[in-house]
Amino acid sequence: MTAQTRICSRCGAEHPIEAFPTNISGDGYVSVRTWCRKCENRRCTEKAKKNKKMRARRQERVRLKKLTPVGALKERARQALRNAVRGGKVQKLPCEVCGLPKSEGHHDDYNRPLDVRWLCPKHHQQVHGH
Repeated sequence: MTAQTRICSRCGAEHPIEAFPTNISGDGYVSVRTWCRKCENRRCTEKAKKNKKMRARRQERVRLKKLTPVGALKERARQALRNAVRGGKVQKLPCEVCGLPKSEGHHDDYNRPLDVRWLCPKHHQQVHGH
């Protein structure tokens, strides 16, 4: 290690001193950080992704709180069905009426979120009377 290089404490690689960010305090003292810019950028990117996911979860909780009790029950049932289909616990079937493979789950009772009838959009709207 020469005077113009430094070893990053995170990745262990030797970099030129310019590859390390500096902090300048109010009294003019300059300190060089121990992580290289690449490692610092990677850490900031990971932190931003984590914060974005946490913010989305928080917004979803707030949205559910604003719903009426029936609306919240519907949303929880839909969410449970989506998770069950994604996880493989429930298999998406074709429409019960016409056999179209593109189908939607219809809940007759939101208290039983995995007990659904699979209907195409056309027949689903007919069941709801639209």
